[in-house]
This record gives sequence, C-alpha cells and structure tokens, in this order.
Amino acid sequence: MMHKPPENTGLLCMMLLAIGLLIGCTSGGKGGTGGTVTIQSSPFPELAEMTSKVNAYLEIAGKSCILTVDPDTTLSGQCPDIPMTANSYNLKYVHTETGLTLAEAGGTVNFEGGQNIVISVPSLTKDFDDDGDGYTNIGEMIFGSDPESLSSYPFERPAYYYTGEGPNSLALGDLNGDGVLDVVTADRSSDSMSVLLGKKDGTFQTAKMYTMGSSGIDIHHPEEVTMGDMNGDNRLDVVVISSGANSDSPGDLAVFLGNGDGTLQSPIFHTIGNQPISVALGDINLDGNMDAVTANYSSGDVAVLLGNGDGSFQPPIIYHTNEVSSIALGDLNGDNILDMVASVFYSQTVVVLLGNGDGTFQSSNTYGIGLFRVCV
Repeated sequence: MMHKPPENTGLLCMMLLAIGLLIGCTSGGKGGTGGTVTIQSSPFPELAEMTSKVNAYLEIAGKSCILTVDPDTTLSGQCPDIPMTANSYNLKYVHTETGLTLAEAGGTVNFEGGQNIVISVPSLTKDFDDDGDGYTNIGEMIFGSDPESLSSYPFERPAYYYTGEGPNSLALGDLNGDGVLDVVTADRSSDSMSVLLGKKDGTFQTAKMYTMGSSGIDIHHPEEVTMGDMNGDNRLDVVVISSGANSDSPGDLAVFLGNGDGTLQSPIFHTIGNQPISVALGDINLDGNMDAVTANYSSGDVAVLLGNGDGSFQPPIIYHTNEVSSIALGDLNGDNILDMVASVFYSQTVVVLLGNGDGTFQSSNTYGIGLFRVCV
C-alpha cells in the first residue's frame, strides 16, 4: 500500500510521564504560608473522551483541591496558601459516578519562600481493584463490568513519547553505541526528524528534533526513514526520504551522518524524483559502500543511487515502473547479488528487477497481486 501520513490524534495520544508542579511562593518565609501550587500535566490516555466521568484532586498540606480535567489540558488548577515547609502530596483521579479511585501518585516537596519550584510526580499507580474481581477500576470504567470485554483489557498500558508532528515512519538502530536500540522518526507535518535514545530499562530519552533544513525545497514532507553506515566509519547514519510540497514537486533524499554519540550532522541532500515515498539501503554494486534505491510515486519510477563511501551519492539511475509505493532490496535468486522489489499502487502488481552486481538491474518482471474473484 502507498504510505499515508497518520492522522494527528492530538494531545490525547500522550502518556502522563511526569506532572510539573509549579510552586509560586508569594509571601512568607520558612514555616509561613502563602505558597500557591499551580498544576498542569501531560494527558492520561485512558481518559480520552471520558473526562466528564472523572474528577482529579491534589491533596496537600491538609487541603483537597479539585482540578479541572478536560480533553485539551487534561489537568489544571491551583492550591493556595500552602505552608513553606516540607509537604506531602497525593494526586488522585476518581470516577465521578462510583467514587472509585482510578489512579494516583504521591510524594513530598519542600516549599521555600521566594522560590519557584518544579517537581516531577512519580508514574501513576493504576492497578486499583476495589471489588477484587481481577479487573482494574480503569478497565471497568472503559469496558464496563462484562468479563468478556474486560478479558481483552491490557494490564500494562503503552508508554507514549513526544516526537515532531505527524510521525510517518520510524527506524530502529543503536546510534550511540551503548548496546541499546534507539528510535528515529520521520515527522511529516513538522518537516523534521526526531531521535529518541533508548535506555536499558526499555524507556527512551526526550526526543531531539532535527529540521530537514534547506535544499532548495521549501517543504520537504519526510515520508520514510532508515539507518545504515553510509560512510564506512562503523557508526549508524540516518537516511530520510521527503516527498516535497505536492505531487508535481521534486523530493529529496537526506543523509544525516552520525557522530557515534547519538547526535547527527547537518543533512546532505540529493534530488531523486517526484514524490519519493520509500527507500531501501544495500551494497548494490559490491564495492563495500552503501547504496540506496527510492520509490518515486508521482514520476512513476525508481532511482538507484550508488554510494561514494562518504555519505554522498552518484547521480541517480532511473528505472520506469509506474506509481511505485514501496521498495525493498534482497537476494531473490541466490547469486549473492541484491535484487530490487517494488510494489505498484494502482495496477496492484509487484515489479522485480534482478541485479547485475555492478549497480545496474535487468528488465523488470511484473507479478499481479490485486483483487481476485472465485466463481463456483
């Protein structure tokens, strides 16, 4: 299928990872009063489209301050006149109809006069099961009490991480050589690329964004990202395909050379055809350098770019194939030479081009994969 950008689901797709409590100390010193807690948070995804059924409370210094829960900000409100001392706090989400606790988190923060303090609340605890039936209160709020529905409720929710807008593709690889996989995304709507370095516990650091930069194209629209060692330094580099402003605009291939520590250099650009939407990497001409092939949808062709071994490429060699939507490289006939496979969107076919081992390909063979009907 042709690659299409995912719909922007907005803030409701973000996991509540940490909640910032901003304490504005308006008067008084240690032991005095006058501190005001202003709270804002990242969203709590299970509550999407159900905020009318949830109340949130911040319990601190003997106060229980109700917070506003809505689809845009998810959590906001204030708690005034907090003593300037060490205060324990508890953040709690409660189901309005039953009073059941859906999630909570707590800790201690020390307020000092004349200071603004930002703290991070621990991850929410969400495993409350007041009726002891083995299903959490959250699960029952979302799915009801029907056991069959509840049996499909996941016990652990996925973690969500910010990237640029409209992430359209991702790739995995160890960019900083620590033995842990990292994530790179092609962010179509924000014309950027995001790098999320992995941690040994399976979580990721905050994304670092790289703008696509200037290549003579006003709007890039990154479509697909992959990784490979493009300059032979044994460090992973990032390759991004961008489709351009519209179907009549030229797109480009950008190479971000890796520094080996998780950071990337400024991109090297190559113009490759109209609306490129897929890319594959491999050594096509057996010279030890990484090469690239791209599927150029609007111009109805694939481009072969032979690598120079420094992150740059020779001028593209074009093979006409009609509206190619995806492309891959692999040894299809066992001769230890990479061949090319491309899917053609509207004709519902797969095109195979056998490699010659010198960077060129033989005439294509076409195989139908479209819809069929069986008559009995």
